[in-house]
Amino acid sequence: MTTTRPRRSLLWMSLVCALCAPGIPAAAPAEHTKAADKPGAAAPDLAEYQKFLDDYLTVISAKGEPIDTRFDYERLYDVRGRYERLARIKRGLMSVPPSRMSDAARKAWAINLYNFTVIESGTNNLLVPDRGRLRHKTLREIRLRGGNFFEAPVIDVEGVTYSLDEFERHFLLADFDRDSGGGPPAALDPRVHFAVVCGALGCPPLLPRAYRGDSLEIQLEFATRNALGLERHLRIGGKARRLEASEIFHWYAADFGGLAKAFEFLKAHATPAMRKAIQAGGYTGITGIIPWDWNLNQTVHKKTTG
Repeated sequence: MTTTRPRRSLLWMSLVCALCAPGIPAAAPAEHTKAADKPGAAAPDLAEYQKFLDDYLTVISAKGEPIDTRFDYERLYDVRGRYERLARIKRGLMSVPPSRMSDAARKAWAINLYNFTVIESGTNNLLVPDRGRLRHKTLREIRLRGGNFFEAPVIDVEGVTYSLDEFERHFLLADFDRDSGGGPPAALDPRVHFAVVCGALGCPPLLPRAYRGDSLEIQLEFATRNALGLERHLRIGGKARRLEASEIFHWYAADFGGLAKAFEFLKAHATPAMRKAIQAGGYTGITGIIPWDWNLNQTVHKKTTG
């Protein structure tokens, strides 16, 4: 089903306000998204998940700068009642089957569930087995059910079990086969690459607001522009003054429609200062890739003395 988007003028006004003001954009008025809902459509309960983000996610960027965050897996690991709380959050996220959701609500749900599952699985398996309090440096070191972290079956949805990779491909990337040689389907919105967070420092930041179907357009635009405002995703660097972009544009170039369209996407979502620098430098494409930092995006605690 094709989702009806908000009227352009209203959407643009909301987006400008969201990108200029500090913090995270609030939900768009529901009256502008009702047309996207199918009969009987519903949305999951996000209250527990939002409180979870409020409790364990820390904004580390200065006011006025692009938002950057860290998550406190270590504190969550040690809290009493961790398993029970994670179970409550999952029940809320799974309170409505995705088959009953509108397209926008389902996509928002999938982003939230992916991000939550990364945190849940990462925290529950944070420590290296038989090594005391030594924790894994990256989630890729963790083995789950005999497979690697992103390929192990961890999510059950309406009778089907998915790995994180399979879940992302099915619910967020329209089951697109990048090796097919064809272009991406219309249902594939490459902005989701800047909303899903794989638990690594190289990822786009996990934003402090749960994604919602009624504000998804604004939130995806914000997440994309915010990520491309961070130097780990887009910069002009080195003696050669190369235009360097995130591995996202390398790994998932086909999702953007190829390298040329990925470059156009990058320019369209870069900050005004970066767009001016790209034009002044005469860049006609991405000329370097920023190496991905797989280290865990763990909150750093200040050491106390005394």
